[in-house]
Amino acid sequence: MLKNISKLSLFTKYYQVADLFIHCLDARLLISSKITWIKSYLKNKPCLYVGLKADLLTKDDLNVVKKLTIYPHLILINSKNFKNKALVLKAIKKLLLKSQKWNIYNIFVFGYPNIGKSTLINLLTTRKSCLTANRLHVTKKESWIKVNSYLRILDTPGILNQQIFDLKLRYKLILINCLKCKNDQKKDVVIYALNYLCKYYYQDLFSIFKIPILKIEKKLSVEYLLKIIKKQYLLNSNNIYLFLYEKIIKKHINWDLDLIKLYESN
Repeated sequence: MLKNISKLSLFTKYYQVADLFIHCLDARLLISSKITWIKSYLKNKPCLYVGLKADLLTKDDLNVVKKLTIYPHLILINSKNFKNKALVLKAIKKLLLKSQKWNIYNIFVFGYPNIGKSTLINLLTTRKSCLTANRLHVTKKESWIKVNSYLRILDTPGILNQQIFDLKLRYKLILINCLKCKNDQKKDVVIYALNYLCKYYYQDLFSIFKIPILKIEKKLSVEYLLKIIKKQYLLNSNNIYLFLYEKIIKKHINWDLDLIKLYESN
């Protein structure tokens, strides 16, 4: 993982030649996956926000996310669906219309590790220009990739602060696989996720954990939920958190509903 100082030098190095920035976000974490410290670098430069992995949201959650007006230029896509290529190119062209250049346009793509940057570039080039995998730090260094006769894209390694002191943000990034989770952290991540699910996805607890609906009470505490799950799956205190971590991290959950509701109320 590159340190924050090298990330700053990366932006300094390519800022002047970039005609457009593409900030890759995860649709399941549309507010929290924004890299806020880069804001000063985006001044006087157009920026397209692309919410990737929109296919990992339920229809109801996708409708909630679509109503957000926090970003001036936002599109939500599944970058593995070739039909979305035209949508992204149309948004890029619209933002570049004001430019006075008549030759090749340079696009700087960035975002958290494993957010889907390389998959987006592969969509735009219609070929496997970048290595992709469902793990962290696949892209090791920056590289220019030609999209067509007038566009080229800079693929970059995932940008990550040296330390994330906000535990809630850390847990959220872990839950969408943008941060590595150590074994001794999994209990805390699971407790956070269960509290979140009890508050925002109460109706879905049965389908998520395959718990008989009669066992779920309206005012469900995490402690009681853990007791039910232990009994249901014959688990003990040593293995329940690892079991739940693997189960929760694969679910299609909008982990930013708390911030979305806060944003809507203001």
